[in-house]
Amino acid sequence: MIQSLANPTWICVDSGAGESVCPVEAFPDFQTHVTDKNGKKYRAAGGQELENVGEKRPRFKINGVPTMMRFQATTHVKKPLAAASRITQKGNRIILDDADSLSYIENKATGIRIPLKIENGIYVMEVAIDSKKVESNDAVPFRRPAN
Repeated sequence: MIQSLANPTWICVDSGAGESVCPVEAFPDFQTHVTDKNGKKYRAAGGQELENVGEKRPRFKINGVPTMMRFQATTHVKKPLAAASRITQKGNRIILDDADSLSYIENKATGIRIPLKIENGIYVMEVAIDSKKVESNDAVPFRRPAN
């Protein structure tokens, strides 16, 4: 699986990540937002220290469905990782199965499913980056349902 670091076509779903993170140079068409997490330090699975330099909010389509995710732009990260815990906090469930079965992220309110596949032993979702530079919260399915 070879992809551009700046505009990836695959995003790994990481059940061990506490935050969704991406390399600082990922998603260059989208600005890096200052948040209260700037400067926060994280520890990678391999022990490396990562520093938060801001938040990226790329828009993309997954299986034709427009969506947006928030990634903490950090140092020393090689690829975008979508934290499973953050995805489920937004009202979604994640079903992981073997390579011969269906794996997906499903929005509990809408029933919209995002297919996942296994690449090199890792669950990934295929994305098409939307470089229109329009950043809003109206995209589905990763948004928190209204109460």
